[in-house]
Amino acid sequence: MQFSKQTRGAFSALELICFIVIIAILLKISLHYMGNVQERMCILRLKSKLTHTQENLSKYYTQMFMRSSPIDKTFVQDSLYTMQTPSSSCYFSFENQRLVAHIGSSHLAFFIDPISLDINPRIYCTLTDRFCKDFVDKTLEQ
Repeated sequence: MQFSKQTRGAFSALELICFIVIIAILLKISLHYMGNVQERMCILRLKSKLTHTQENLSKYYTQMFMRSSPIDKTFVQDSLYTMQTPSSSCYFSFENQRLVAHIGSSHLAFFIDPISLDINPRIYCTLTDRFCKDFVDKTLEQ
């Protein structure tokens, strides 16, 4: 009795199609994740810049109060304007008395209150915006 040896191709067409579909799904998931990582890094970089500026302004207003000196609004405005360092897709800009964070193709507006800068300005955004929640690390409770 003789056994015949059958040779078979390396992979069938069905196996190749399944492999390609699995690779495509993994690539889609990884590309989506990488986009979120870059967005998150941008938010952290802008958040750090905003926090640093607010701390410096708070220190300046406290010093002026302790010395009973008048507030130099030019110094305050310059401190706010130094946050504007345009890069390709992650930066702050001033538009219509507001500070605008550019995060990729999205924007987040920060309001400055009071506009007169007579007292330490409060820089804030509306919590209903998704990026604002990321900036202040808060979630809204329903």
